[in-house]
Amino acid sequence: MLGLYSLINSNKVESFKLDDNFQIVVVDAIGRWGYIYNKIAHFPVQYEHSVDILTSWGTSISTNQFFKVNDSNIYPLLISSLDGSILHAERIQSGWVFKTLKGETISHFHDVYGYFHEERVFIDYPKKFICYNLIGEKIFDLKTSQFGFFKEGFAKIFKMNSWGYMNYQGDIIISCSYDDAWNFHEGMAAVKKNQLWGYIDKTGYLVVEPRFMDARDFSEGMARVSLDARYFLNGSQIFKESSYGYIDIQGNMIIDPIFSEAKDFMNGYAAIKYKNAWNFIDKSGNFLFNENFDACNSFQENNALVFKNQKYYFINQMGEITNKVKIEKAFDYSEGLAGVKFEQKWGFINMTGEWEIQPIFDDVAPFKLGTARVLIEGKYGFIDIHGNLTIEPKYDEATSFTEGLAMVKIKNKRMFINVRGKEVFET
Repeated sequence: MLGLYSLINSNKVESFKLDDNFQIVVVDAIGRWGYIYNKIAHFPVQYEHSVDILTSWGTSISTNQFFKVNDSNIYPLLISSLDGSILHAERIQSGWVFKTLKGETISHFHDVYGYFHEERVFIDYPKKFICYNLIGEKIFDLKTSQFGFFKEGFAKIFKMNSWGYMNYQGDIIISCSYDDAWNFHEGMAAVKKNQLWGYIDKTGYLVVEPRFMDARDFSEGMARVSLDARYFLNGSQIFKESSYGYIDIQGNMIIDPIFSEAKDFMNGYAAIKYKNAWNFIDKSGNFLFNENFDACNSFQENNALVFKNQKYYFINQMGEITNKVKIEKAFDYSEGLAGVKFEQKWGFINMTGEWEIQPIFDDVAPFKLGTARVLIEGKYGFIDIHGNLTIEPKYDEATSFTEGLAMVKIKNKRMFINVRGKEVFET
């Protein structure tokens, strides 16, 4: 039977019902959060490891509640870390909020619709999204929220219960015939058909036959794939299995699938998890370090953020610790600076690991175009690489700058501004 919520209770699996009006939040084995609508699992956000972000902010993956799609595919529910309450998702203007069934807000997730990608941005309005260009001209509108941002001239879109791809004008150029899809990267896109993932090129030609349970973007000529990534029920317990390796653009497995988790190759190295510990490998599959880590990000600007023994720190490709300040949390390096949290405040360290901008902000975002978004006493503004305020903190909401523009909001007014703080167009 399709669409069953189930509970493992005293070693027995029991079915239970939830109101169909709620979009109950679930997770999948490839690291995405989604929701159940019309007894189908939808995954609206393209973020890699989006579940990891949410589990850092008040949510957990249930160990005994799940939604069953078919005999080989189950999705654990995402619940409140505080009391285990089941959560449902509600779409808001800047993304999503996650609430208990009683209406208490537990967490939120900002999406990428307010950011420009390849001179296009999607803005949500009641019952539709409108696509604008950089000068505020309307290009086309969509009456669905199931689509992606533009990458290499294509954006995925969900129509007629299947995924396909549209061009800059909103025209379907690769037919909607897939169960799921990712963005194009290096001329290839992962698509799902009959529960398995393969790859197409920009003509829609199937280059790599669907045979993977998970397949991710190509990066530096390689893509990570898994033949077995899934949650499954064995008796009265939920288990997760996944073994990742890497293929080339012809689909040949060039690094064997022996890693329980893996990330894209960046700067010649990929972060992987092997035997419950994180490390890095090169493109031949050789381990970079003798030392292992509890968690790690990819190398960005020759530094990687790692976590071990309850401590965060940055290392270089020699394995040397590069930060000279204590780190509570941090962002990856961007434009020579990394956002770092210390004693509940955020600042930025430079490439020598020292404070370039002192930790005085309530929140920050990585630098883009020489500008970083900061939060001061509940209002967003922007600073330059020296920490000087370039745009006063007066906005209730704000994105980072992409392609020269940032979306900001004051009360009910939503607009795009340039790096000088001048309004370019209102939405």
